[in-house]
Amino acid sequence: MDIHQNDLLFGKIALNKRLITRDLLNRALHYQRTQAPGRPLGEILLEKGVLTREQVEEILAFQDHVNKIKLSQTSVPTAAPAAFQVGSNPGLSATSRHQMVPTHNPWEGTTAVGSTGTTPSPEQDPLVGEVVGGCTINAKIGAGGMGAIYLAHHEALRKDVVVKILPPESAANPRTVERFFREARAAAKLEHPSIVQVQDVGTTERGLHYIIMQYIDGQNLEEWIQGKGRNTPQEATRIVLEVARGLQTAHRAGVIHRDIKAENILVTQTGSVKLTDFGLAKDLNSELKLTADGAMIGTPLYMAPEIGRVKEIDGRVDLYSLGVTYYYLLTGVQPFRGFSALDILSAKAHDKLKPPEEHAPDLPDEFRRVCGKMLEKDRDLRYPTVDALIRDLEALDRGLPVDAGEPTIWPPRGGGLTTSARRKAGKQETAKRPKPPGVSDLPGGLSPGALIAIAAIAVVVFVLFVVFLVVVFA
Repeated sequence: MDIHQNDLLFGKIALNKRLITRDLLNRALHYQRTQAPGRPLGEILLEKGVLTREQVEEILAFQDHVNKIKLSQTSVPTAAPAAFQVGSNPGLSATSRHQMVPTHNPWEGTTAVGSTGTTPSPEQDPLVGEVVGGCTINAKIGAGGMGAIYLAHHEALRKDVVVKILPPESAANPRTVERFFREARAAAKLEHPSIVQVQDVGTTERGLHYIIMQYIDGQNLEEWIQGKGRNTPQEATRIVLEVARGLQTAHRAGVIHRDIKAENILVTQTGSVKLTDFGLAKDLNSELKLTADGAMIGTPLYMAPEIGRVKEIDGRVDLYSLGVTYYYLLTGVQPFRGFSALDILSAKAHDKLKPPEEHAPDLPDEFRRVCGKMLEKDRDLRYPTVDALIRDLEALDRGLPVDAGEPTIWPPRGGGLTTSARRKAGKQETAKRPKPPGVSDLPGGLSPGALIAIAAIAVVVFVLFVVFLVVVFA
């Protein structure tokens, strides 16, 4: 590994450990390239007071571990010419050696990396060509929240597979490692045609954590929609029904996916549908707790409104996210695209959700009602279980009546107000409605003349009562 790759790895580890900001790292790399091309990045960051000596030593120790993992299968150890020896700059003061990350920018006025010149590309992946878990890594095909995704060939089974690998720099956090393997455990116990199968999981002798999964020849649903546009109601329903059946298996096993979205749904060349990426899954049967109650977990554009607001979530969060996907398929429009993250996370965007007929005027009403019930802001108004949703989706698929009624999240078809808005408007309309002739704002809507007559009768009754008392007791 040359000096530039070592420096990039050094910077990645510093970022992962949150010892430096991305902007400072970019400026440090630019400074190195333009003004100190022969000096290691760590030495520069120490001299500039961005990192302390102890922090640099910590990063170098972990960098050495990562470099050993990234070596090819030859046993030749990598010397670390780029990893400068701590203590090589005796002129540093005690203050600068122990200074924490500064609030100032030691490269103030310099241009960030990428604006001029070239910077070594971190995409030159050293894992390509290696054998991991009996699989030869052929190409990097993507990256998720919990690792890099590679296309590989299983030598013993003689078939293509997908290998997900936790980046060595992320393995510094034991919770990240546990979360990585939790995904494998959650998905491995789910056997269903609509769920991507996990085939193996493990750690190499050099400490590389991996998951081997079924290879799907196709594209994800995001790419599908972007290329095709909105689907017919029947095709959209078929896709969502297949995902729902996979979710049914997951929910019955006590697994909540928590990250249902178009990117995590794969469509094969033959048109079958597969749910993947259980990296954020919650296993209700596990005693291990890696996420705090009420944590904001998921992808904001697909996240159920109650996430982060209730202590305990349930399978209805998956039904909501699947509802967002259904809307996307039916209309070709991601419903919350264009809203700010603040509006989405505060649930304000959900009050402004446009009815699907604004994008698909020919959408039959029963499809609209099922989608609306999946998207209800109040989870108690959604389908209570995935089983109930499947019944309506199967009814749609067969052209039968559905149980879903008019949703409350958007106005009834043809105009009008939502249920809650109609109640509010009704009260306001009653207050503004003109009174019939002779009716006042007095209690009961009585006119002044009627009140005078009632008062006169009351006086007469009172007088007669007094006369009666006088006659009786005289």
